[in-house]
Amino acid sequence: MRNKLKPYLLIEVGLYLTLLVLQVMHMSYGYSLKKNQGSLFIYIAIAHVGITLSNLLYTIYIFVSNRNKDRIREDLFLVYFSFTLIADIFFSLTNYMFIGHIAFVICYLTFMVIRKAKIYEYIGCGLIGVSGIIILLLLHKLTLVLGIDCFLAPILALNMIMCIIKYVKNRNKENLILMLALIAIVISDVSVGLSSMFLNNIALTNIFSMIIWPFYMIGCSLLNVDYKVKRME
Repeated sequence: MRNKLKPYLLIEVGLYLTLLVLQVMHMSYGYSLKKNQGSLFIYIAIAHVGITLSNLLYTIYIFVSNRNKDRIREDLFLVYFSFTLIADIFFSLTNYMFIGHIAFVICYLTFMVIRKAKIYEYIGCGLIGVSGIIILLLLHKLTLVLGIDCFLAPILALNMIMCIIKYVKNRNKENLILMLALIAIVISDVSVGLSSMFLNNIALTNIFSMIIWPFYMIGCSLLNVDYKVKRME
């Protein structure tokens, strides 16, 4: 099991470097990384999906390699990474962005189950989501995607905050891995939002778009490292 971690990480790095080269080439033509422009965009989208698929395949490998052991809560990372793949397919290869947002809500709810969130945490995220929708309705700003994100944002933020609190209380290696993973994922998701806010400014859009994938890759890789550690205990 230990020897398989390095090939997985090397594949992830290789895929990201391929993506980086494609992104730089795409930008050199004056295109935005957020818009389907030019012949290279489809290859960038395929690289996005490839990175996510690699994460899922390694998760499956960890599970299959330990299939004779008792089931643990972290086995739900199979669900988590399955829905990240679904999300990235819809984000990268289709125009149905709202399905990608729904898939990520399921991902982050799955992580709440993995970390044994309390019932009041689910209720709190639900109340914040409903409040956000009401506010957007009053401001006449509500869209399907924004409505979904009213739930996605507090769930993701809460996961990060609780992982930070858990590490502060018990500074062990496993808690550190989860904390760093969630911080990286939040940075990635915030960059997605910021890149969408500046669609009329190609430079800013591209800068934030360049931040998304390295942090996303780091976060997902750390989650898989945590799963590997838990599965081998």
